[in-house]
Amino acid sequence: MMDQQKAETFLKNLLNTLKVAQRRWCGPDVDDAEEMWDEYPSFINALIPDVEDILELPPSGLKILYAEYGAGSNNKDVKNILENERNFDSISLRIDNYTMRGDPAPGTPKKLIVVYTLDGNQTGFTIDEGQTLKIPQEL
Repeated sequence: MMDQQKAETFLKNLLNTLKVAQRRWCGPDVDDAEEMWDEYPSFINALIPDVEDILELPPSGLKILYAEYGAGSNNKDVKNILENERNFDSISLRIDNYTMRGDPAPGTPKKLIVVYTLDGNQTGFTIDEGQTLKIPQEL
C-alpha cells in the first residue's frame, strides 16, 4: 500500500494543479475561490485512505503476484520485469536470458514460474526457456 506521505504529496500536487487551472479560467480576481481552497485540506485528509487504495491499483486488471526464472536452487525474482512488460491486460514475451536480464543457472535449461491475477482470477503456470509467455494464455 502507498504510505501516508506519498498520498498526501500526490493530493497536494493535484490540489495545486487545480488551483492554477481555476486561476487561468477565472482570472486574477479569485479571492472567494481562495477561501474555498483553504477548506480543502480537511477534505483531502478524509480522502487519503480511499485514495491510497485507488492509487495502488495496477494500470490494468493484470497483476503479477510472483515470477521466478531459473533452474533448481539458482533462480531470480523477475516479477518487476514482467510487470514492466505488461501491455494493459496482457503480456507476450519470449522467455530467455536476455529478456529475463541475466542467466541465474548457466548451462542449464531454465523455467519461468509465474502467478498472476487477471480480472480477479488467480492462476499460475510454468513455461520453459525459449518459449513465449502469453497472458492471457489465449493470446
